[in-house]
Amino acid sequence: MKFQALVVLGVALTAAAPAVAQDKMTSADGGFFTKFSAGAIIPTDTDVKNGTISGVTVSGVSADISSEVGQMYSGEIGYNLSDSFSIGLEGSYSAFDLDEISGTGTLTRNGSSLTLSGSASLDADIESKIAMVNAVFTIPTGGASSLTLGEASVS
Repeated sequence: MKFQALVVLGVALTAAAPAVAQDKMTSADGGFFTKFSAGAIIPTDTDVKNGTISGVTVSGVSADISSEVGQMYSGEIGYNLSDSFSIGLEGSYSAFDLDEISGTGTLTRNGSSLTLSGSASLDADIESKIAMVNAVFTIPTGGASSLTLGEASVS
């Protein structure tokens, strides 16, 4: 229930954000702005590849790791230097869970091989915390919206 409320809040905030951002980005006198967003992360299943780890060769792998829907939050404080250019400091947090790994593969070390097959439940939490410095250049299109050409971020 808590997650559903977060998704609804995220959708509502995301729907309102373009109007707020547009108003701030076209402010002729510059000024500070803030942004907040929340939403759902829908990670794709992850494929496991062949390779070598600490002298053990993994080959013939056919496996995937399934995951659950997670959540994401981000906020930014910045300053509009002009109608077209702004800078900001942004922070974000995201998290999701890994559920299960399944598949087959062969492990080889010093000429000895072991073939594994099956599935196992996972209880892994994946979290990401990111800080970025953003520079945004926006071209007004003459209407109620604008075109953002790009965003340069350093994390």
